[in-house]
Amino acid sequence: MSKRTVAALIAICTMLSFSGCDKLFKIYDTTSTSSEETSEQTSSYEFDIPEDTTGASDTSSDETTDPSDSSSLVTEGTSLVTTPKPLRKVTISDAYKKKYGENEYGFKASVRIPKISIAGISTKKLNKEILNYCKKKSGKYCSCKYSYYVANTYISLLITFSEEHDMSPCDFYRVYNISRTNGKKLSKKTMLKKLGISQKKFNSRVKKAITRMFKKSYGYSSKAESYIKQTYKDAIKTKMIKKAIPFVGANGKTNCYIKDLPSPGGAGQYDFYGEC
Repeated sequence: MSKRTVAALIAICTMLSFSGCDKLFKIYDTTSTSSEETSEQTSSYEFDIPEDTTGASDTSSDETTDPSDSSSLVTEGTSLVTTPKPLRKVTISDAYKKKYGENEYGFKASVRIPKISIAGISTKKLNKEILNYCKKKSGKYCSCKYSYYVANTYISLLITFSEEHDMSPCDFYRVYNISRTNGKKLSKKTMLKKLGISQKKFNSRVKKAITRMFKKSYGYSSKAESYIKQTYKDAIKTKMIKKAIPFVGANGKTNCYIKDLPSPGGAGQYDFYGEC
C-alpha cells in the first residue's frame, strides 16, 4: 500500500471518528508527511458573503455609510470578484397639485407637493410629513414648488414657498437630504461627509455666500450705511453660520440654507440659500 493511499485512509477515518485510527497511526507512523500534504490539499476556502439587503429597509435613523462602497463577493475558484450592488430606483412625482384662481391681490397661487419613491423602501412616513407641512404652509395666498437632485447615495430636495404680493409671510424654503438606501432623513454631519466637506470648510463657504448676497442685495461694502454693516455682522455670527444646512441644487452644485437670517433696517428675518 502506498504512502499516499495510507495518508488518504487516515484522513478519512479521522473525519469519521473511526476508533481504529490510532492503530493506523502507530502502524504507519512514517506517513506523517503525506498526511500533512493531504490535509493541505483538502482544505477549503471560506468567505464572508454580505447579506443581501435588496428590498429591506434599514431601521437606523441616519445613513452613515456610502452604499457605492458596498459590493457582493462572488467566488470564482479561489479568487474574489466584486460586483457593485445596483442602485435603488428613485421616482419623484406630485403627491398633490392644485391651481388657485386669482385672489383679491391679483395673485394666482399654484401648489405642487412632492412624493418620493425609492424601490424596495417604504417612504410613507417621510411623504406624509412633507405633504402635511406643505399643505399647511401653502394655499390661496402662497405657492409651493420643488426641485431636487438625485445622487448615488442621497437625494436633496428643496421646497420653495413664494408669493407675488406683500400681504402674507410666504417667502421661505424647506430642505430635505434623504438617504437613497433607507429613505430616512440625513443629518447635517452625514450630508457633509457624503459631500466630502469638513464642518470648518463649510462654515467658511457659508460666510462667503452671505457676504456675496449682502453685496448684491444691499450694496454692502466698507462705505455702506451703518445699519447695513451691523446687520451683516449679525448675519455672519458663529451661531447663525452653524444653523446653515448643506444640500445639492438641481444643477448639482452644493448650496447652503439658513433659516431666519436678519434683514437690514429692522425688516425682520427671512430664509436664505445660495451656492457654497
